[in-house]
Amino acid sequence: MLNRAVRVVTATGFIVSTVSPFAFHASRAAPKGRVATRRLQSTTEGSEQTGTTTSSFETTLSPTSEGNPRRGPSPVLVLEGDTLDTLPKHVGLVVGLWALSGAALAPCIEAATTAAGALGLIQVFAATLLFSDFFSGLFHWASDNYGNKNTPVFGGVIEAFQGHHVNPWTITYRGFFNNVHKIALSAIPLLGVAMLASPDPGWRLFWVVFVNAQMLSQEFHKLSHTIKPPSWAAWLQSKGLIIGRRAHGQHHNSPFEAHYCILTGWCNPALDRSGVWRRAEALVYRLNGQEPNCWKDDPDLKRKALGL
Repeated sequence: MLNRAVRVVTATGFIVSTVSPFAFHASRAAPKGRVATRRLQSTTEGSEQTGTTTSSFETTLSPTSEGNPRRGPSPVLVLEGDTLDTLPKHVGLVVGLWALSGAALAPCIEAATTAAGALGLIQVFAATLLFSDFFSGLFHWASDNYGNKNTPVFGGVIEAFQGHHVNPWTITYRGFFNNVHKIALSAIPLLGVAMLASPDPGWRLFWVVFVNAQMLSQEFHKLSHTIKPPSWAAWLQSKGLIIGRRAHGQHHNSPFEAHYCILTGWCNPALDRSGVWRRAEALVYRLNGQEPNCWKDDPDLKRKALGL
């Protein structure tokens, strides 16, 4: 069971790391300098509201004279038809994913009745949690750097990620169900297919943990931008169990080239030190000529990446 789960984690990671940048490249790239301009506007707007000159990191994490002192300046929506209200369909999607997750875990209950089975499930859970943090970073990296709102399938997600750099505090105004429902919408059919594919306890646990971790990563991301998060969240952040405010704040400095993982952040040090993102960017560039947005903000990154 464990070997199968490990194979699933490895294969899934290889597939998504290979496919993601090319799927996002399906649309015409945004004009050069667009992302840098929007990021500069973000810092300038924060400075105007506070009456001081601040870095993008300070603008992200510091309260201002407008908006909510626990969250930041007044929210700005970038997607057409977006809302900060929690709608019944948002709640329905998330509760539906939880219900499906419960059904998917049925084979795990019997497997956990033996010591060997329980140990195997614990190992699968731990491996999947680590992989989920990595995947949150992989998806974040691809969405930040490739494509735009016109990209097929992923356009809305890309616009939301890239727009988040301009108005990072907006996410803190979203309720839980509003914030995570889009991930639940994608996770439900994915988990359904996984359930049909196999009743194996390790397989089922992997997919349940993976899709729910991706959903929760969006909420942990929100909490990392909240100036005064709930006490339980602040405790988890202080223990390094979920992504913290200062750890994620390091991502919100132009050219936004590192610290992409937003579930726990455990993978960030190894990924950043090893140059994984620069190597991936160089590979994409050599294959299709597409430059990531972070290169456009900092030309030195291009030289570094192509020199690896």
